[in-house]
Amino acid sequence: MYDEESNYCETLITPTVPRSVRNVCIAYVVLAVLCVIAAVLVTWWALLIGILSLVLRWKTLQMISAEYEYQFWGRQLDVEAIESNDKRRPVATFHLDDVECMAREDAPEIEAYRSVLGSEQPARMDLTDRNPLGMPVYLMFVRDDVLREVRLQPSREMLRKMWQAAPRAVHIPEELKAEEP
Repeated sequence: MYDEESNYCETLITPTVPRSVRNVCIAYVVLAVLCVIAAVLVTWWALLIGILSLVLRWKTLQMISAEYEYQFWGRQLDVEAIESNDKRRPVATFHLDDVECMAREDAPEIEAYRSVLGSEQPARMDLTDRNPLGMPVYLMFVRDDVLREVRLQPSREMLRKMWQAAPRAVHIPEELKAEEP
């Protein structure tokens, strides 16, 4: 039986680093090495450019090393970004009362909901690991001030608890509905 007091659940999502970002980081290191060589052979100020490129590489790695933590409790889903393994930054809070539809991105419920939307374009948020072989991606349409389309990767336990809290808005596979808690 569903109990709103004991439905806390959390999931940690670690995004994969895009190839273009990896290439930029490699380019920063190559530029730093070339600048050190130029500083030794030509002029000392090239060393400053090398140091600047290493700082830019470090900043780039700091920006992309964020993980997402989903916390579902009560009737809300909190999403936080964990940067550099210690800094927590709230990203968004979604209340299930504002959720109009949530299902797998390839589910027929999503296509039916999009046909009802017509020409209205939702704002998009991607809070997934961007790994095509990872956990299944769910789309959640939330209407608070504006309509948002949020891409999530909740765990099976979290999906089940969200479905129990809002069965009309959250659509999950039948095998999850039949699972024992």
